Amino acid sequence: MTDSAASVPCVTATLPPETADALFEIIGNDGFTPTSWYDVESGVCRVSLFPDEPDGVARTQAALLAAAALLGVTVEPTVTAVAQTDWAESWKRFFHVEKISPRVVVRPSWEPYTAQPGECVITLDPGLSFGTGKHATTQACLRFLDRLAEE
Repeated sequence: MTDSAASVPCVTATLPPETADALFEIIGNDGFTPTSWYDVESGVCRVSLFPDEPDGVARTQAALLAAAALLGVTVEPTVTAVAQTDWAESWKRFFHVEKISPRVVVRPSWEPYTAQPGECVITLDPGLSFGTGKHATTQACLRFLDRLAEE
């Protein structure tokens, strides 16, 4: 792993999926907050831990090994560098102008859009979990309102 201010260490191990919940419980009691990824097709479960302090990699690996040993599981922790990302901003690259109906357009505030004749442009400043206009129920409501406006 390369040491860089632009990255954080990540300790990862593969384990049997049936042991993941117990491992989370054990390691959570040690003050860690693990994440996991389970591939249904391959049956592989991968657990990842991000050390809280810069020199915490060895402590994190030791805690992971100890928890696995309590469960009778052998794991081989690996350490990788994960690029630091400003998640509060980076998600925006996935949201763009979307035409909901012939007349209704939803536009995130950071993306320019010139309304065409007859269009109603709704400019949103969405947050991380709400307000993008992408949800099916939001789109259905907007289409319904558009039809009502025609009547």
